[in-house]
Amino acid sequence: MIDEQLTNKGNPLTFIDTVKTGNHIVLFYEELEYARILEFRFLGNGLMKGEHALYISDSDVTFIENEMEGAGIDVSSVKKNNLLNIFSTSDPNDVDALAIMHRFVDKMTVEVQSPYRVVSKPFRNVSTVDGILAQLETERYWHAKFGTMRCALLCSHYVKQIEDNRRGKWISELLKLHHGAIFAPDFGKGLGYYKDNH
Repeated sequence: MIDEQLTNKGNPLTFIDTVKTGNHIVLFYEELEYARILEFRFLGNGLMKGEHALYISDSDVTFIENEMEGAGIDVSSVKKNNLLNIFSTSDPNDVDALAIMHRFVDKMTVEVQSPYRVVSKPFRNVSTVDGILAQLETERYWHAKFGTMRCALLCSHYVKQIEDNRRGKWISELLKLHHGAIFAPDFGKGLGYYKDNH
């Protein structure tokens, strides 16, 4: 079963501090505030080492900046030093989000100063079958390109938003596309691990 394939098990907050360049991790969360703590700690760990940070989400950029400031990240300073980029994927006129995301990943692998850290949240409504299929395609694309990236990547998914009829299947598919995972159901609880083969 899954437990037999895991190494380096730990509390999510402790585990997030072990993620480094070359790790592609999936985060499954149930509380947004807890997820943000983990996401911003992940980015903050890299920023303290001078790594570039990218945050990709469908949230408003100013809102995310304010949340980061509240978490202790000096947004104005890291932006001034060109170490932080926040990208919103919420454009309602975006008719081909998948192609746009692919172009973004391609551009990022060429233009972003290495090493870097990325937090990526779903760009589609993953509560539908079509939405989760599009998101899985994006995850496959990220993972296929990962060998050419000098980065650490955290893909963040709200468990209750994932299409519920086959949620277990979708989670299993997402796990296959990552080097490790964090399950963070409630604040201070959960598990983080790497796969044995990574």
